[in-house]
Amino acid sequence: MNKLTRIKADGKIFAQRLFITLQISGENSLANHAAACAYGFLLSAVPLLLIASFFVFHIFQISTHSIISLIKNLPFLEIAIDEQWMTENFHSIMIPGLSGLAAILSFIWAGRLLAVSLQRSLKIIFTGTKKRNPLVNSLVILAVELPALFLSLAIIFSSRTALRLYETFNFIPKNALTLFMSKQGYFIFTAIALGLVTYSAYRLIPANPPRRVSAFSGVVFCIVLYEIMSIILNIMLGQSMYNILYGTLGNLISLLIQVYFFFLFFLIGGQFAYVSDYFDSLLFIKMRQARIKTAENSLNFSMSNLINRLFVSAEGSLRKYYRFHKKGETVFLQKDKSDKIYYILEGEVEVLVLSNQNNYTRTEIRGADSFFGEMGYLLSEDRSATIRAKTDVSALALPPRVFEEILQHDPSLDRTLIKNLSHSLKDKNARLASEVPGSL
Repeated sequence: MNKLTRIKADGKIFAQRLFITLQISGENSLANHAAACAYGFLLSAVPLLLIASFFVFHIFQISTHSIISLIKNLPFLEIAIDEQWMTENFHSIMIPGLSGLAAILSFIWAGRLLAVSLQRSLKIIFTGTKKRNPLVNSLVILAVELPALFLSLAIIFSSRTALRLYETFNFIPKNALTLFMSKQGYFIFTAIALGLVTYSAYRLIPANPPRRVSAFSGVVFCIVLYEIMSIILNIMLGQSMYNILYGTLGNLISLLIQVYFFFLFFLIGGQFAYVSDYFDSLLFIKMRQARIKTAENSLNFSMSNLINRLFVSAEGSLRKYYRFHKKGETVFLQKDKSDKIYYILEGEVEVLVLSNQNNYTRTEIRGADSFFGEMGYLLSEDRSATIRAKTDVSALALPPRVFEEILQHDPSLDRTLIKNLSHSLKDKNARLASEVPGSL
């Protein structure tokens, strides 16, 4: 395969994965869950940043006024934080000891709405059979606050307040590198911070987390889309535009929009990670649906038919399951212990059953878009029939794991399998009745 062909193949696989991701995201109403997460973030941001201020306050031993001047340079917080309260009460609340611990715990409890929203959203995306007990769930919710706290600190140290921080405490030498990082490194720092928190959320919050590679691909997907959207929003709707439209609430509206889009891409990135984990089974479902719809509407050039053409071929990721059998070739024998489930792409096979007289009786012919070999797997038995190619046959030999995932994601397939099992049992009963002397 030359480089151009490989690029086309990889591009098609990415397009398939992206389409499946967006389709499932719509079915899961991730836009609504992103709005809930954004709402939770706005209610949790102030408590979390007060916790961050607590650590800055004690690590650098600085005044309350310096803390306020740093925090109030961040968007939205000049509206959300009461400067008078901070000046009069913050110092006394941040005293170490039981009172300080109680304050920290109260801030964590106030900030848990974001963690709860994230947990509920990711539970919808990362489905599975594994469950957690309520105590572990509560601990996970509290643990989510730590990455959020890290993100808050990272934003403080990488935002436009960095220069003021350097000038106030002079704990980092001012040179060309620090000047560049404080002015131009905002996107670098925020991308790294958001990436770390996003990866941690994908891996730690769900009871059924994605694989590491899949989680990383979801993080890249999320951060790239978010950075692109941030640039577009800054170009189309600058801060001055928000201030003209909303006055003093301009910073709040600007932050709300950016936070909403981040959580939207965060959840879609999680869905992308989930699709990456189950891509073979999800792609098979789309391929099967596309083949059936294309056969029914072969002359229809609608948009849905054009989309079906993206999935109708068994190339790409499904290619590794491809099998070809010549006419007359035996695929497997009755009583074999093989466990693969076959899906016919082209051609026909004969279902042969060995009778008591050691003769094969053909009970059924199955053609394109049919399964065979599923009965032994579903009943946990050896092969119940011999399968022979009636014509040249191309098929997909699916491992049990992939077949199980297909059943998990495509409930409509159950009806087809039940129908096949019913026919097989009916034929088997008819044969047994014909072999019993004196039977009707």
